[in-house]
Amino acid sequence: MSRLDPHATLVIVASKSFTTTEPLANAEVAMNWLREAGVADPIKQVVAITANVEAALNLGILPDHIFQIWDWVGGRYSLWSAIGLPIALALGTDAQPQRPGL
Repeated sequence: MSRLDPHATLVIVASKSFTTTEPLANAEVAMNWLREAGVADPIKQVVAITANVEAALNLGILPDHIFQIWDWVGGRYSLWSAIGLPIALALGTDAQPQRPGL
């Protein structure tokens, strides 16, 4: 994160259930980083991708910052599904998964 500008960084919390330890711990680290950098209202720079909207709201995510996915969508190991917004943003929508031997 040392190369990032905390005032211009969007934090994406991608968790289908919004109860998994790792994404929530990472969200806490990111929020603390924003606060320590002097970002006035860090929650405004956080969006959520989840099937559990209520849990995201309970964490303080703004309602219009929640991308709701269906509960049947694959979770964190289904990176090319709807949970993969961070990948789409980083690689673009034309990117395709690479399959060995093809």
